[in-house]
Amino acid sequence: QLHAHLGTSKVIWLPRGLAHDTLHRATITGPYVGWGTGGHTDEFVRFADPRTVLLAWVDEAQAARHPVARINLQRMQANFDVLSASTDTDGRPLQVIKVPLPRTIERRIVLSADADTSHSDQWSAATFPAREGRREGDTVIQVATSSYLNHVLANDLVLLPDYVAHGTPVAQQEKVRALYERVFPGRKVQFVDAIGANW
Repeated sequence: QLHAHLGTSKVIWLPRGLAHDTLHRATITGPYVGWGTGGHTDEFVRFADPRTVLLAWVDEAQAARHPVARINLQRMQANFDVLSASTDTDGRPLQVIKVPLPRTIERRIVLSADADTSHSDQWSAATFPAREGRREGDTVIQVATSSYLNHVLANDLVLLPDYVAHGTPVAQQEKVRALYERVFPGRKVQFVDAIGANW
């Protein structure tokens, strides 16, 4: 759900969050797994002002390369359709701005009965429902819960996660910087590497 608190309240319900933001530890698709919050809005949709909504977006090329990106594109398209038909509390259409997602960040993990699952990089077959048929010794691919929309606004600063060191092209991240500078004029846009929190 997306809340706008403007004099009066309005709630816009969106169908799905990002695929790699699973509820706790779970399978996304095939060998791809995630550990997340179950689709928190701060990963995929944020109000920039009462009429401007930032929405995580996957380009067609990335969706063609990666199955998790493909699911994300389908989900964000459904969210875009809802937002495009929505209005603010005064009945004016929302302005929806698509914010590119970083490249999919992943790592291989071997399931182990000895896993200390308090650590993000340790997984056990017991984590998954029996119907999935996972066994100790199997390899899964963990996808980091990553998004530029998990930003922080503080005084004259916008703090965003930095994904260049994790495979996102510099040009793509600079596009995100320019978008944020336009949406939050007068604020400095600063990137920080927060990959530990993403995992």
